[in-house]
Amino acid sequence: MSLASLNSSISASETQAIIEALAAKVRFNYVLQDKADAIAKAIETALAEGKYENLTGEKLSEAVTSDLRSVNGDKHLKLVFSPKHVIEEEPPKDLTKKYNSDGDEVDDEGKVVEQEGSAVVDANMLSFHEFCSYNGHGVAGVEILPGNIGFLTLTMIGPPGLVEPFWASAMTLLQHTNAIIVDLRKNSGGAGSGGLLSYFMSGRKHYKSMFWVPENVTSKDYTLETVSGPRYNDSNPDTPKRPVYILTSSKTFSSAEAFTFFMLDLELGQTVGETTSGGGHPCAFVRAGHDHFEASISVGRTFSPKTGLGWEKIGVPPTVPCAAGDAKDVAHLLCLKTVEARLAALQPPALTKAMAKLLPTVEEVRKSLDAKVGHATRAAGTPVKKTTTTTTTTTKSLSPQGLLTTTTKSSIITDYQNIA
Repeated sequence: MSLASLNSSISASETQAIIEALAAKVRFNYVLQDKADAIAKAIETALAEGKYENLTGEKLSEAVTSDLRSVNGDKHLKLVFSPKHVIEEEPPKDLTKKYNSDGDEVDDEGKVVEQEGSAVVDANMLSFHEFCSYNGHGVAGVEILPGNIGFLTLTMIGPPGLVEPFWASAMTLLQHTNAIIVDLRKNSGGAGSGGLLSYFMSGRKHYKSMFWVPENVTSKDYTLETVSGPRYNDSNPDTPKRPVYILTSSKTFSSAEAFTFFMLDLELGQTVGETTSGGGHPCAFVRAGHDHFEASISVGRTFSPKTGLGWEKIGVPPTVPCAAGDAKDVAHLLCLKTVEARLAALQPPALTKAMAKLLPTVEEVRKSLDAKVGHATRAAGTPVKKTTTTTTTTTKSLSPQGLLTTTTKSSIITDYQNIA
């Protein structure tokens, strides 16, 4: 099939083929099988009611995406119109494969099947690799803020095998800072989070589990035993840990949320900003019955092996809540308070001349930010207190099999309330 013009309407027969193919693939592949039929029926009903008649490719994609998400709000579900590229049919899934307890494919003797690189990197992943290279591999900025505070801006998270050298370069520049802020406010995700996570701890650790449909298997993801650059913190309990803050917004999505979620889950850092978008279902792209339409379908669910919880639909709430626009200043202020307290507690010879020269700068910038952020938080109606508060939150999530679970957690929040 081909399109005569970007502004041409998709014919009735083409539209029907798109919806029929997409509905079938949703029923077969969607991770929450108790919702799959309802999602498929939503677009089938819309087709029968004439909702998709005489629409251009872009408008059809928008309408179908809205209906796909209408059942349970899964933001990884979408139909994509690609007028300049032909979408190839994906190979059928082999459901006869066997897997071990880590989710690795094994042969009849239980030995892990070695995967050739060319076999596991499909057309969509190759396209994503290219996209990464055109976008600085997600590393949009590396700064040293006043007070020797590192600031790393990431706009996407690529697969470790491709982008880990670029993380290494960034971490080399930031290795001697007093604290680090990782800005994910405009990060819409990517592929994988364990490689980046590995720069903030040491050793190989099972940090993430993923339940996959239709294979009906749970895989385990591990942090990296070795990384190319300097780790910012390690897992040695006797080693002092430098503060790590992650900036989030309502637009922080998918793999960026995974990094945020597991940094909190492993107690490797804190978050500042807004609750994230809520995309905890990894997806696969499939052809949708037409040369120029493909669909993203959620085929898995990500969750903590420690708690069984994830962030689908509910997002990752911040440790320190504030408007996304204020998050950098708030995190900077929190870092400076920590640095100032540590420097003020030192005496010679531990307090070197260089450290002593840094202290006035830290104090000056801290006071400036104190006034600025205090005003901003009051304008936004955020309560500002000088006392430590304890909050209790109730989180709802889904088990690997889609069962609803409820967890109540109490947390102590101090730093942000101390700003004013």
